[in-house]
Amino acid sequence: MTLRGVEKKRNPYKDPHSGLNILEIVADNGEKRFYDSGIEMRSTALTRFSVGDSDPLSAKAEYEWVREFSRENWQTKTKSNTTITSDLKYFYLRQKRTAIRPKLQRRSNHQGPGQSIHKVNKVRHRPDQYA
Repeated sequence: MTLRGVEKKRNPYKDPHSGLNILEIVADNGEKRFYDSGIEMRSTALTRFSVGDSDPLSAKAEYEWVREFSRENWQTKTKSNTTITSDLKYFYLRQKRTAIRPKLQRRSNHQGPGQSIHKVNKVRHRPDQYA
């Protein structure tokens, strides 16, 4: 079931300070709920392409994705940033991924309204765990 529809915007412009030609594409990919599992999914994306008028080596592509998943009392969010540039010989790819654990509020018999319990689970990996 669609909870929020998809919306995309394209914004081409020239940066007056750097002189770069820029195209930004902003996408809200909406929000959906899957009835069989109860999972809700949301995502947004920002794509930016830039290049100078007379310098093809100034070309850059940047991508930012945010994805969120939730069900009942849990929620998770990931953010991914990717940048692609080049010089005369090589292309360069830089990527950063972040997992975000939002603060959840839970109530029990021992809690008053508005009080939060935050539990952090530490995960330890053995070197041979994935062998």
